[in-house]
Amino acid sequence: MQFFGGQNRWAGFTLIEMLIVVIIMTVLATIALPQFINAQDRAKQGQTIGNIRTAATAIMLFQTDNGANPGGTMSGYLDDITSILVPNYVPFLNSMDGWEHEIEYRTDGSVVATGDGVTIGTEPNSFVLRSPGKDGVYEGSQYNIGQTSLFSHDIVMINGMFVRTPTGTQGQG
Repeated sequence: MQFFGGQNRWAGFTLIEMLIVVIIMTVLATIALPQFINAQDRAKQGQTIGNIRTAATAIMLFQTDNGANPGGTMSGYLDDITSILVPNYVPFLNSMDGWEHEIEYRTDGSVVATGDGVTIGTEPNSFVLRSPGKDGVYEGSQYNIGQTSLFSHDIVMINGMFVRTPTGTQGQG
């Protein structure tokens, strides 16, 4: 800022001072924005994992009481069996993932996972809960048991065990 003569009047900021402030703010936004978006996606992954765990607990309680899967053999969405599970097995069930995609529920043996020579998902009373991830597109019906590092990868639970889960630093992919 410049001060003129003996008067108590300020002329305001110079163009150079304003440009420096704009450049600094642009650099800070460039650094902070990707981290903010990444943090939002990590929170959505956490919400999805929590929703799937809650649903799996309710399904396993139902199986213990009834000896079968809720809804019988089916390929659909978690919302299709919510009325069976709520309020007897859980007080509330969120059937959407963190990105507002429906969580898929299957008991027809069409989704399997393999690893170390073992295939899971085809046993009697098998159930699958899965989210398509950030991109909303399922990658297929056969998964390798393991972890993923992309927000767009599916999150998959078979028979109460996560066979595809996010870990570490995640990429947008």
